[in-house]
Amino acid sequence: MRWPGRKPNPFAGRDFLDLVPAPKVGAETDTETGDLVVLLPRFRDPVLGRLLQPNLPAARRYVRVRLDARGSVLWRAMDGQRDIRALVPVYEEAFPDDRTEAAERVCKWFYAGYESGLLTLEG
Repeated sequence: MRWPGRKPNPFAGRDFLDLVPAPKVGAETDTETGDLVVLLPRFRDPVLGRLLQPNLPAARRYVRVRLDARGSVLWRAMDGQRDIRALVPVYEEAFPDDRTEAAERVCKWFYAGYESGLLTLEG
């Protein structure tokens, strides 16, 4: 049974580790801190995005989302070619203390990014 108004899981019946993540929005490195920052268009609605987004001043055109060290490693490793299973060792190499729960953390991070509209998951 499904709760009313709740979206069905688009990945039901598939191995999540076989999905291939790809960025859906741009990113840049913050010159002051060196942290990775993801740029989200301020208006993602098709109508508002097309009409209002280009007319905003450059400083207000995007919402800046600062990623932590773990998110930055995963974002930089995501190339649209490798599946999540191949990205887990990249995460483990960068954060060896998280080896026991690396796959779970990586999967949760990519699913949260998918739900937020930051990336796509194909496969």
